Amino acid sequence: MSSKRLSFLLSNNVELPPHMAAKELALARLRFKKVNLQAKCQTLALLGAALHHVETAGEVSGLEISSGEQQFLDHLRCAVEGDHALTPLLIDGILGQFSSEQRQKPLVAGLLGLLERAAWAETANKHIINV
Repeated sequence: MSSKRLSFLLSNNVELPPHMAAKELALARLRFKKVNLQAKCQTLALLGAALHHVETAGEVSGLEISSGEQQFLDHLRCAVEGDHALTPLLIDGILGQFSSEQRQKPLVAGLLGLLERAAWAETANKHIINV
């Protein structure tokens, strides 16, 4: 709930003392910051998992990082540097940057699988919170 809307709702409640309204508003802001921080942590965790995936795949195959893998890591780096959370819109945008040929490569497919699992986990978490 936005702070303006919460302020309006709290101001209409004549039984609620002003200090309690201020407390509720402060708690709502803290809850928002907590959820935002958790979403950013998920983005960082995905970047860490992707880097680990690329590193272990490189050790096994002995090959250098491919252009598709580099592109995927660049997109995640931009999300982390921009302080963005992995929203469904951002995930769809990243997935849309890859051609079908790039998606067929096993290492890129593995990275995209990580991204899709992160999207699925985010959807499941929101469902649990809303229940």
